[in-house]
Amino acid sequence: ADVDLSRVEALLEERAQLRGARDYGGADAVRDELNSMGVTIHDKDGVWFVDARRLAGSRDDFGGGGRSVGGYRRDPSDTADVDVSRVEELLEERAGLRASRDYEGADAVRDDLAKMGVAVYDREQTWVVDQRYGGGGGDRTRDFGPTGHDYKYVGLPEVGASQLLAINGIIAARLEAKLDRKFGEADSLLSQLGGMGVSLRDREKTWTCRPPKDFGPLGHDYERAADDDTPFDEATLAKINELLAQRLQAKLTRAFDEADGCMDELQAIGVFVNDKLRGWRADGGAFPTHARIEGDGDAAWPYADEAVLALLAERSIAKRDADYETADAISTKLRDEMCVALDDKRGTWRAVTLSGGHFRVGPRVESGLADKVASILERREPLRLAGDYDAADALQDELQELGITVDSRLRTWRLGAAPTRSGGRGGGRSGSSGRGRGRRGRGGESGSWRQR
Repeated sequence: ADVDLSRVEALLEERAQLRGARDYGGADAVRDELNSMGVTIHDKDGVWFVDARRLAGSRDDFGGGGRSVGGYRRDPSDTADVDVSRVEELLEERAGLRASRDYEGADAVRDDLAKMGVAVYDREQTWVVDQRYGGGGGDRTRDFGPTGHDYKYVGLPEVGASQLLAINGIIAARLEAKLDRKFGEADSLLSQLGGMGVSLRDREKTWTCRPPKDFGPLGHDYERAADDDTPFDEATLAKINELLAQRLQAKLTRAFDEADGCMDELQAIGVFVNDKLRGWRADGGAFPTHARIEGDGDAAWPYADEAVLALLAERSIAKRDADYETADAISTKLRDEMCVALDDKRGTWRAVTLSGGHFRVGPRVESGLADKVASILERREPLRLAGDYDAADALQDELQELGITVDSRLRTWRLGAAPTRSGGRGGGRSGSSGRGRGRRGRGGESGSWRQR
């Protein structure tokens, strides 16, 4: 089908940047505009195509579900009585408001649709008359019976009375929050349900619950550090285990204030908890945080492992005490003075070779290329610090011609492009390949989309 290809690509690029910036409302508005052009996009596959059925707005082509209005169509199974022309008029108005980034106005129109009993599903781009909300006009009714909601429990195991009461209360509160358009609150309640092992299916109006994990007689899975011999009487030890169990359950149900209260009590006793290692100790010592792995700088590295481990222990205690300035200073000292690179996510450290204050990450490179990169970085860094950005950028161009990506913020370089985050921006701005001033040109095609 005929379509303005350059306009489609420009909109795809804009949407990719909005998604990368977490502006999902803006991204949805761009998607609406693409839909109005007859363009269908599949985010998962990264493809787009012109849907002649959407372009024509034919009732039959959409399976009897009505013509597409404002990018939306009526659910084919919905036959409830409603003023369709008024619904379509509001949908068109809402689409226009979203396209112009007037999200407050668009939300007000959606509220008007809800008062008519119309539910709009943006992800599926459909609308339906929902009798539960008083379809056909008037105010939405909120009488969902004794449970306060209309979700049905399906599957096993059998849920105890007290647990069922708590779950029903949270589901009801979430439904009320959604009706009041308090979606942040609704999402928080959904996360709390997830921590309790509860999964909801909104379209089917059902919920399931997985069996709770058995943490054994102590009620938690934290182990005391083997080298901690701090003496405790039985009552204090029992209190520690009780607080650990209580804190764990609070975290699972996302009752973070309660969890923080338990942590305060544990710290008052002198207990330090390491969630990553699932351990605790009360002797003031630090947990081992990083293990050494092979690094580029091993051959000429002049320090003893014990010196690194001692600094890592200091850093761990600083982080425990929320003294992040000290922790960061230790990280900088390890890198700049001892040529040690930390990977907190993997819990590793390695000796590296610094070139212009940068070290290699990612795939290994042959020695000849590594020497060229080191020479350029050593010349580039003083230019960048002196503010001679044009000269620094010229050297950056040399690195790019060699296939090297530099991250000036993280002080790293790698062969090839830096890995992109999921839902990345495609051709958007990024600091990861930082030129002299952290600049970067646009790249990629239409936010990494391809036409099908």
